[in-house]
Amino acid sequence: MASPQETCYAIIDGAVEENLLTMIEQQDLLASCLYAEPLQPELIPLAPYLVLANDALQQQLANRHSPWGLFITTYADMKTLRQHLRKFLQITIPGQEKPVFFRYYDPRNFWNFLQVIEPWQKHLFLAPITSASSYYQGEHRHENFAALHQAYPENVKLHKKMFALSEAQYQQMVLAEEQQYLNKLVAMGLPWRQHYLSELANKRYQLALNTPYADNGEQPQHHTEPEITRDAMTAAVHALYRFAQDEGITDQRSLHMLLYALCQRPPAEELLLPPDWQAALLASQPGPGYYRVEKLLRNQLGQLPVIEEGQTP
Repeated sequence: MASPQETCYAIIDGAVEENLLTMIEQQDLLASCLYAEPLQPELIPLAPYLVLANDALQQQLANRHSPWGLFITTYADMKTLRQHLRKFLQITIPGQEKPVFFRYYDPRNFWNFLQVIEPWQKHLFLAPITSASSYYQGEHRHENFAALHQAYPENVKLHKKMFALSEAQYQQMVLAEEQQYLNKLVAMGLPWRQHYLSELANKRYQLALNTPYADNGEQPQHHTEPEITRDAMTAAVHALYRFAQDEGITDQRSLHMLLYALCQRPPAEELLLPPDWQAALLASQPGPGYYRVEKLLRNQLGQLPVIEEGQTP
């Protein structure tokens, strides 16, 4: 009897990958929804799907910058793999009586999860999966699990019906997600600040060109403002984030707008919330965080900044 072949599948998040069902239909891909059927109609395009990944699909998804999902390889058949993957769509976490949905196929969750669980839990979670790969924001991560699986007998099982994160594991996940978000804010702030500094230098140069030359007839030089360092932006982001958390400003839109507004401040000033901004945010309490931020920025900027993720405003 021939040995089974290792096969590559993609777990694709319909909530992230727009028009996933259309892509599956147009490319005639073998796919199965991980959610139990029948599904409510509005959930069908948003569900995760297990898709047999041919070479064309692998190349297509590898060029994505969104957290669309994962590539996994296995010797198991598709039915067995789907049954296994469905077991972890819900887990239990400390402080919650009922299970919560777990989007483990999101690469931001997947790798953090593997870092915090015990090796035997990792073996059981992965079970038929021999390797996993992700492509997210230009970063490629890959791990082979053959050595891990060889360390445990085939009949080892979870004693509980559902996977449960311990308090320590859950807190490690929370901290890892927080650090990921802070890194994202730094990555957003750097081009915003540099764009502002470049625009400022260009305006000063144009103003100098329109000013009568000095007696010696020398033309003005185009001077650029010093670039913002990653360390400086990281310090600014951490200070902003801690202040916002302490004051109940927790929605991402408000944080993004505050960071953008800070990046528009003159070069001589630190990228820290000015005392008068802090006072204005505190004076608007007990209003919700987003209301206080919007009120502040309308007063300071005259309008709310329109920010599209991944673009420089």
